[in-house]
Amino acid sequence: MVGLSERIPARLTQVRRIDKPTAGRFLQENHLQVVTNAKYKYGLFLPARYFRVLSVDFRLQPVNATELLVAVATFSHPRSITRNGTVHRSVELVRFANHLNCTVVGGLDKLLKAFVTDVQPDDIMTYADRDWSNGRSYEKLGFTRLETTEPNPFWVRPGEWIRHYPSQLLDGLTEIEMADSGYIPVYNAGSVKFVKIYRNTDLAD
Repeated sequence: MVGLSERIPARLTQVRRIDKPTAGRFLQENHLQVVTNAKYKYGLFLPARYFRVLSVDFRLQPVNATELLVAVATFSHPRSITRNGTVHRSVELVRFANHLNCTVVGGLDKLLKAFVTDVQPDDIMTYADRDWSNGRSYEKLGFTRLETTEPNPFWVRPGEWIRHYPSQLLDGLTEIEMADSGYIPVYNAGSVKFVKIYRNTDLAD
């Protein structure tokens, strides 16, 4: 938000499908929330010949890398959603992240186009976490706001600060047991639901 990041033009990157371990490692290191399962996983790679766009202070690991994974997007399995009496083949954009301390300009747009070309969904929906985003970046890509969801609870233990959601309570502990173990409930600011229609412009449910 303050401009302190490497800026990489998406046109310099190459997009391709990636496997689950690659996506999981990247999101674990570069996304604010927990890694979730997804059907489709795509990555943007910056070839070594374009490493010159990175500052000398930006360290590449390993130093002899031939390319650098700079952004990842994951998508759910298609499901049938009925909108105004018409069945849509809908997919959720589950996660998107840039490499830490990097901004791939146009990166999400490039990933979306590659995914739509391969899978051809009728629409893509996603959520913007209001703790971190107002969702304007989605609107710039043609997404439309549908609704705002209520704040959701999660659990943290002071000193660890790792989010644990009700559906992911540790070792099957109940909420009372979580509290007895030193965890406290915290509420986020809710989310904004967005959708981008590719094959039907009727947004009515």
